[in-house]
Amino acid sequence: MELLKIEATRTTPSVFFDPKTGTINLEGRSLPEHAHDFYGQILDWLEDYKGMPAEKTVANINLEYFNSSTSKYLLFIFRKLDELYQLGNSVSLNWIYEADDEDSLDTAEEYNEIIQLDVNFVPLAEEEE
Repeated sequence: MELLKIEATRTTPSVFFDPKTGTINLEGRSLPEHAHDFYGQILDWLEDYKGMPAEKTVANINLEYFNSSTSKYLLFIFRKLDELYQLGNSVSLNWIYEADDEDSLDTAEEYNEIIQLDVNFVPLAEEEE
């Protein structure tokens, strides 16, 4: 399986999925005009990864902003991770958010209610001035 690496743009997050280490990172802003085109390749990668996962999979989601179409695809991604977990694999899902961003936390809590895999809520400390 190949590494999936996509550089961030103004409207899409950076993607770093390493099948050897089980590291899955999604970071930045997600406002793609054609969400299916962007997230479809991620879902395909995850489907393939389920066939040969690493010993431990750690997904880190750190999105400072995302639109409603991204929200739908995040749920699809989390369901793929949940399927991997249901198959008996070790999976950690970390939702990284700004400590004062209650909307982001609320969204993650909603995802946590839908999937069986527990979401770890990781607040980022506010930057000191």
